Amino acid sequence: MTSIVLKNMVKDYPSFRLGPISAEIPQGVIVGLIGENGAGKSTLIKCLLGLKRIDQGSIEVLGEKMDRQTYSQYEKIAVVFDELPLAENLKISQVGRIAKDLYPSWQEEKFSIFCQRFALDPDKKVKELSRGMQMKLGLCLALCRDSDLLILDEPTGGLDPLVREDFLDDLLDFIQDEKKTVVISSHILSDLEKVADYIGFIHQGQLLYLDAKDELLDQHGLVSLSWEDYRDLDKEKVLGKKESAYGVTILVNLKDWSGDYERPSLEDIMTYTIHGRGIQ
Repeated sequence: MTSIVLKNMVKDYPSFRLGPISAEIPQGVIVGLIGENGAGKSTLIKCLLGLKRIDQGSIEVLGEKMDRQTYSQYEKIAVVFDELPLAENLKISQVGRIAKDLYPSWQEEKFSIFCQRFALDPDKKVKELSRGMQMKLGLCLALCRDSDLLILDEPTGGLDPLVREDFLDDLLDFIQDEKKTVVISSHILSDLEKVADYIGFIHQGQLLYLDAKDELLDQHGLVSLSWEDYRDLDKEKVLGKKESAYGVTILVNLKDWSGDYERPSLEDIMTYTIHGRGIQ
């Protein structure tokens, strides 16, 4: 079963185009979206949610096309953006009561547990929270609904390492139900390396990869070469490179490489690929 289906999706702006993108995201997985600032990650998320009207193609979410008239899937989707869209004078306790009235699947006891874990004082107002604490509140709201799709846009940027670790564990718990899916955009690639099943790599509006994370890591290698060895190398084998006074380190696809190599990280694959496009 698929959770999200994109067919030749395009979103046009005067100076930027996202797509065309065709991809399928199965149920029961965590998909990490990576790419530099301005690559199109947030635009893609807004298109998935129907917040941006696409110019070509189609999007299906949870088995239905996104219908701007009904948004029938919204009850099954929980979202966390990098800013918390709540009235600043609301107390955290009031936010919980509003969520209980809005969402039939609201889990009040779970909300109390998460507030305690994240040290969220029920009597504090939204405007009194730091950005990091606001992100914690947003995560509480998202995780305390019985949603089938959880979409998060840079949710961990304001969290300290210990809270981030707990949050990643919560994501893994969330998808123990094979009907549930997570799409998470993050610049903290080490987090995605811990929990993501698939990686979607967006660069300049193009989806370069949507692959299983382990396969993506296993099929790439980092190779250190002297300048002389690099000059003699077939540059078609080079996906990206970094130079130093002592030589060059290159990213290669292991199907095209028979020598020694080191295993890259997700950050290596992203940065080397970005810097390697159009290499001579």
